[in-house]
Order: sequence, then structure tokens, then C-alpha cells
Amino acid sequence: MQGHSVKLFCSTNTSQTVTDVFDYYGLSSEFGIERLPWKPLKGYQFSVLAALKARRFDADIIYARSIAGSYFSALLGLDVILEAHVPLDDRHPITDRMFTSLIQHSNFVSLVVITDSLRSYYDDRYELGDKLQVAHDAATRQDGTPIEEIQQRAGQQVGYVGHLYEGKGIELIIELATEVPEDTFHVVGGTKEDVNYWKTQTTDIENVVFHGHVPPANVEDYLASFDTVLAPYQTTVKGAGGDADLSRWMSPLKIFEYMSAGKPIVCSDLPVLREVLVDGENALLCAPENVSEWAAALRTLRADSQLQETLIQNAQSDFETQYSYSARSKFILDSYK
Repeated sequence: MQGHSVKLFCSTNTSQTVTDVFDYYGLSSEFGIERLPWKPLKGYQFSVLAALKARRFDADIIYARSIAGSYFSALLGLDVILEAHVPLDDRHPITDRMFTSLIQHSNFVSLVVITDSLRSYYDDRYELGDKLQVAHDAATRQDGTPIEEIQQRAGQQVGYVGHLYEGKGIELIIELATEVPEDTFHVVGGTKEDVNYWKTQTTDIENVVFHGHVPPANVEDYLASFDTVLAPYQTTVKGAGGDADLSRWMSPLKIFEYMSAGKPIVCSDLPVLREVLVDGENALLCAPENVSEWAAALRTLRADSQLQETLIQNAQSDFETQYSYSARSKFILDSYK
């Protein structure tokens, strides 16, 4: 990363076994990975061990998502950059105290948040000043090979990549498929249980195709196969846990993958997404629950090749300058210098 040696310390607490991480995620450059034991209800043990391992690695800087890991690393004399994707509101009181102590520590470098709305949240509560910076999420360049089977289907090939959790927009996609029967709608992702459920709900809708979960390294081939891509987030968006509402804070990875892939984007018009997307410039934005607007956007794109090209070129330019992992890591590390 930016010419630096990188080592990832992660836990063995995972429900998915991946033999080759680099192959699974399609990573071209390798870095060190060390898996550390995780015991239920003893997450702090992992955090202490990770901090000790990082000091033994002689790390110049710790970049972490874990508040506890960051806290113990700072106590051991290591400079720390912490990245936050959500507010602290629902955290354990011990974690909250760790965070408060961390941001007052001499080894605390900065807090990186993924949206301006999160910046406002942390700035209002903790007054971090120039130790608080916004770096929206990012992606790698998507250079896939189109899948012939997909491109042979009728009409435009309209794609969605992501989970099927509440608020991600699968209901809108299904409504849209009935509103625009001339196009084929592809859903890539979702747990086996969610995919099976939605298949049973769409047995009479022939222009919706569920592809299920695919390894991240293969997503670019699906994106290359689509004519248009959708990000139909609703006003309330749930994550894997199903409790917290992410709609005010999210910086969805799929948005940046879409931008890189060179496909026109139709996205929900939500304040947090307008931090990245501008209607008519790098995407078309529609009211989250207004299926007629989404149908009109798809038909407009089909009829206007110049608009398609404008959206694609602007999105790819924004991706290259701001939202690639290379641009993001350079921005963050330049601030550290």
C-alpha cells in the first residue's frame, strides 16, 4: 500500500472459511496476514494480543476498525489511526470509555469516517478538529469479462450487486421488473436463505434472475455484463445484525464498484449518497420508493446514449481521482505525514 509494508492481524472468529484470501477477493498484491485466536465474550483478549503482535512487528502506524485494538495499541506506544463506519451510540460503555481515552492519548493520530454525516456526529460530540477526516469508501478497478449467458437475455440487462437485507431494495427491484417487463433484472448476492425466499416470491416474474452469492473476485464479470446498475437503498437500511439503521451513515462499496465498472448508475436519492453522486452528472437519482421514477430513469437511459456516456465518464473520473483504494490510502497517509 503506497509502497509500505503491511501486515493484517485478524481473528479466527469467522463463519466463512476461505483457503486463499488473495484469490477469493481478487487481490493482486499480497501482504502479511496473521490470524489470532478469538474466544466468545473475550474480544478484549484478541485486542491486546493484536496490539502486542503489532508492536513486535515494529509497526510505524496502526490502522484499525477496532476501538479496543486501537486503545491497547496506543497504550503500547504505537501511533493509531482509527476508522469508524457508525456512531458510538450503541456501543458498550467500556468501549465508549476506551474511545474517549484513545482520542486524548498522545499516540492518537486521527479518526477517519466514511461520510460527512458521520463527521458531523463525531465533531459535535468530541470536537476532534483536524484529527477528524472524511474518506468515503472505495473500490478496486473493475475490469471484468462479460458473461455470455447474461448478455443473451432479453432487453437491457439491469444489475444489482449486494445483500438482500431489509432496506437494500430487493422489493423495489421486483416491482421494477413488473413495471419494465422488457428488461431483465439480475440480482447478485444474498445469503442462501434470502435468495431462496425471494425466489419463491417471484416464481411468476420471468425477468428476475437470482445469481446468489459469488466470490468478490468474480463480481467484476457480472458488472461487465450489465447495461445499467441499481443501488435501490430505502429510507431505512439494515445491516447483517438487522438492528441498526445505516441509512444516515453508509458509504456503500457497491457505489464505487459501479463507478469503476463503466456502467450508468441509477441510485436512491438519499442525503448520504448525494455526498458522492450528483443527479444527471455521475448518476440518475430517484426517490427510494417511487417505482415509476426508476422505470422512467431506465427508459431514459435506453433512449439517450449521450446521457449514458456522460454519466459513465464522470463517474469513472470521480472514481480515479477520489474513490479508488489507491487514491483513498494516499489521502489518509498524506495526512499522517
